[in-house]
Amino acid sequence: MKFLILILFSISSFGQIKPFMTTRMISTGGAGVASILSNESSILNPASIVFVPVTNFYYQRGTSKTTNASPNRSSISDEGLDQIYLISDTSSQLKGTLSYKSQSQNGFARKQYSSSVAALIGKQTSMGVIYHYTKDNLLGFEEKFHQATVGLTYIHSKKLTFGFRFHDPFKTKKEESLITSGFQVRVFSSILYIQDFSFSPIYNMTDTLGSLSAIQLRAFKDIYLRFGKYNDKNLKQDGFSYGISWIGPRLSVEYALMKGSYTENTNLNFKDEEDIRSSLSISVVN
Repeated sequence: MKFLILILFSISSFGQIKPFMTTRMISTGGAGVASILSNESSILNPASIVFVPVTNFYYQRGTSKTTNASPNRSSISDEGLDQIYLISDTSSQLKGTLSYKSQSQNGFARKQYSSSVAALIGKQTSMGVIYHYTKDNLLGFEEKFHQATVGLTYIHSKKLTFGFRFHDPFKTKKEESLITSGFQVRVFSSILYIQDFSFSPIYNMTDTLGSLSAIQLRAFKDIYLRFGKYNDKNLKQDGFSYGISWIGPRLSVEYALMKGSYTENTNLNFKDEEDIRSSLSISVVN
C-alpha cells in the first residue's frame, strides 16, 4: 500500500493541488510577475516588495470546485479550501514576508511555510528569494520538501515595469518548476495592462507555454476592477477571471473569481470539465 501511495505522489502530486494564488492573482488569471505588490511577493515575485513602502497583515480564504463533470468520472470531486496568513515588513533595507498557507481537496492536503527577502541591486532593479518548506499529505502518507523561488523586478519608468521569476530552480519537484516573465504598462492614468508568459524548464516549452493577460481599472478613488484571460498549457486550462478591490488607507478588502476549462485530460480532471475558484481577502496596514 505504501508503495502505491509513493507512486501516486510521484506522478500526480502537482495535479492534486493547484498552484496557490492570492485573491489579486485570481482576479488577473495568475498574471502579475511585473506588478509592484506586497502580499504577492510571498508567492509570485519576491523582488517586487522592495518598491512597496508598507508593512501589513494579510488573510485570505478561498474555495475551488469542479463543474460540468464528465460522464467518465467515477466519483464527485470535493470542494477545495485554501487559506493564507501573511505578514510583510518593509521597515528596513532588507524587506520581506512570512506566511503560512494551507490547501486541501480530494484527500490531498498541503501545508506550506514561506519566508521571502528582497533588496535593491540597482537604482531601479530589485532581487528577491523565497524559501518554501512544504508538507504534502495524500491518504495519510506525508512528504516533506524544500523549494526556492528567485525573482527580479525592473522599473523602466513610471509607466512600464518588467518582472522575472524562476520557481523551484533546483527542481525539487520537477513538475512544479516554472519560469515566468512579464511586463506591466500604464495605458492611461486609470488603466493598467498586465502580461505574463510562463513555461516549464523541464518539459517541452511549446507543450507548457502559458499566456496570462489582465487589465486593471480604477473605477473610483478607492475601488479597482480587474479582468483576466489565460491559456495555460502547463495546467491544461483556458479561462477567464475577474475581481474587485477596495483599497483604504489602513484596510483593504478583495474578492475574485476564476473559471477555467480543461483543454485535455489531467490526473484529476477530464477534458472540458470546469474549475471554479473564488477568494476573499483582507489586508491591514500597520
